[in-house]
Amino acid sequence: LGSRPQMEALFQVSSMMAKVIVWLIRQHRTGIDIEATIALYHKQVSKLSRDLDAYLSLSELKTIQARQKRLIAHAVPEPLAIEFARLSTHAATLEIAGISITSRQPLDLTARVYFQLESELGLNWIGRAIAHLQAENQWHERARFSLASDLVANHAAITRKVLNSIKRSTGENVLADWKLTHQAEVDAVL
Repeated sequence: LGSRPQMEALFQVSSMMAKVIVWLIRQHRTGIDIEATIALYHKQVSKLSRDLDAYLSLSELKTIQARQKRLIAHAVPEPLAIEFARLSTHAATLEIAGISITSRQPLDLTARVYFQLESELGLNWIGRAIAHLQAENQWHERARFSLASDLVANHAAITRKVLNSIKRSTGENVLADWKLTHQAEVDAVL
């Protein structure tokens, strides 16, 4: 492989690892029992990882497919390209599983609401804009990191708010229904 696909793959791995590490630190400020954490999240994260494409917006799927095609064009084997192209999105599976557990809502519903919010609020666009901010020194880098971390935390908080305001539901229009009953809040944000 040439250096370009190696660098893209390294970027995807480092991006996922950074997101997972930040999530672990945010969720376990007083310490972490690794075995208990794995036991708690393994089944849900595995299910989300298998079904991830079903929850993503069309634009996010196109972004992933373009990344995948770029990797394949640079001689990355297709199975590996498929995995690398989705790594940064896979990092959200821990967040979604955690929200599902704390809100006591079904995993499928939580994932749908999470990714619908991401799409409707343009959170991927904001995340990419943050990632492309120039960091000329360590303070700029810290500011960029804080913006990205706050974006993830706010995305989770909004998802929890939507889920906590509804009864158990499997309806397809949960987010639309929530927006109707919270129109003033939605208008203030959008």
